[in-house]
Amino acid sequence: MTQAGLIRAKTPEEIGIEELLFEIEQKRQRVALLGQEIEELKQALGRFQVEYNARVGRLYVELDKLELLIQEYRLRIQLIAERGRQVRLQEIEDKLKRRFSARWQETRQTERETSGASEAYERQKAEPELDEETAQELKRLYRELAKRFHPDLAETEEERQENSDLMAEINEAYARKDLDKLKEIAEREGERLRSVPGETQAEKLARLIRESHRLDSVIQRLQGDLEELKRSPTWEMMQRVAKARENGEDILAGLARGLEQQIRRKREELGGLVQRYADLVAQRKQSGHAGW
Repeated sequence: MTQAGLIRAKTPEEIGIEELLFEIEQKRQRVALLGQEIEELKQALGRFQVEYNARVGRLYVELDKLELLIQEYRLRIQLIAERGRQVRLQEIEDKLKRRFSARWQETRQTERETSGASEAYERQKAEPELDEETAQELKRLYRELAKRFHPDLAETEEERQENSDLMAEINEAYARKDLDKLKEIAEREGERLRSVPGETQAEKLARLIRESHRLDSVIQRLQGDLEELKRSPTWEMMQRVAKARENGEDILAGLARGLEQQIRRKREELGGLVQRYADLVAQRKQSGHAGW
């Protein structure tokens, strides 16, 4: 056999590089899968939050507002009963403002967050379902894009910023189930080369070892992010609702009925307090007390 026909044995560095490249590719796929799982869970939580706000959350807000009003009128009546002639209307209102202002701000913030939930829920229910083939292609293409452009796979801060902007676009398209948009992004961005000009085998081996270790940290962090989402109260409630639905039970409907009953009772209680306070104010005015 001529020397030209001999097969050159690979050096230990070349073998190490091949093994690391395979290992890194597997880890990049794991990052993409975790990223997809996190994104899908965020979407599911968002959809459930819309349903929850539409069916239950808005009722909790109404109940909170009624409870605050009840507490305010109880305090008005209490102040008149305890201080009699000494208390003035403006003094009562100032005290109410100091005591309840922060709680009203919190309640109004929650009300803003739940406003429009019913309309959003109806739009959500009207969204068409994808056929199985399209759904699988959407998932496959998302994973491919995440493997290429996930911010945590960037090797420089500049690349991380570019990837962050791009992944926001990818996630938005994925949330809309817009397969054409994902295809357009894939064609537009192409494949980014990951090589260092003039790099020796030893330098490449060292770089790949560092990259492999870095990906281990990325995977660990993403796993932590996923577990954190699964510890959230929204996830726990979503799981309870889903499990109950498998048994033909609608937990949210039951919650809504209970809240509507409480709201009716609170409205009756508030109506009685408002009338009692109005009577006290009228009595003060008739007796000629100043400040009323």
